Amino acid sequence: RLAEALAARQAHAVLSLRFADRGPIKRGTVTVNGNTVSFNTAELYWVADVSGFLVPGSNAIKISPLSSNLEIAELRLELR
Repeated sequence: RLAEALAARQAHAVLSLRFADRGPIKRGTVTVNGNTVSFNTAELYWVADVSGFLVPGSNAIKISPLSSNLEIAELRLELR
């Protein structure tokens, strides 16, 4: 069971953002079920382990831009 595997640290939930372009600094926050992580990067990808933020069933994800040039091409949540 996934919830048990996450709780036992036998699986990881990895959230990744792929931005539309590399270059200008992209700043913002990602909130998963009320837990917030920040990003500040000029890279094409940003990755965070959100294993401890997930709950069984539905989960909420909110992205709040803190820069005017924030354009997300892809959001993924992968279980590893």
